[in-house]
Amino acid sequence: MKEASVDHAAAGARVNGRPRLFGGRRAQLGVILTALLVLAGVIVLFSLTTDQRGQGFGLSGEGDAAAYASLGTQGPTFDSATSLVQALADRGVTCEGLESRPAGSGELDAGRCKIGADDVVIRVFQDPGARNRYLASIGALLGEAGVESVPRVAGPNWLVSADTDATAQLVQDSIAGELLR
Repeated sequence: MKEASVDHAAAGARVNGRPRLFGGRRAQLGVILTALLVLAGVIVLFSLTTDQRGQGFGLSGEGDAAAYASLGTQGPTFDSATSLVQALADRGVTCEGLESRPAGSGELDAGRCKIGADDVVIRVFQDPGARNRYLASIGALLGEAGVESVPRVAGPNWLVSADTDATAQLVQDSIAGELLR
């Protein structure tokens, strides 16, 4: 009579004299995948738990946004990324290949284009308050991460981010706003 096969690698079994905590490789892979899914869930939860003012987990509040209230008040307002790109073109600055991007919270429109070799991201907000909340939120996140922001130009209801100081300066010289570094 043949002896029944015994799984010696079951959870709690000893392998090479040491206890095996999570069973075989499949079980270990399952634990790793579960941990990654939990981490992804936390990230998604964080991104979805912002209220309509753009606040989330205390990273941006009205008090923080108030610090940006006097920023970039000079200059035109725009109703779309296209109208901002047209204003640049009217002043001799070409932003090529404008592509629409999904508008975020408080944004009317968003787009991406190139000025020279620089990638440029354009955000047009519903009002100055939405722009201020966005700046406070991004400032808090970058500060916590210890990362510097890219050069930006802020207008009354818009924000242009560029790869270099020179391109941000060109945008400011063309349509006003305030240079942020």
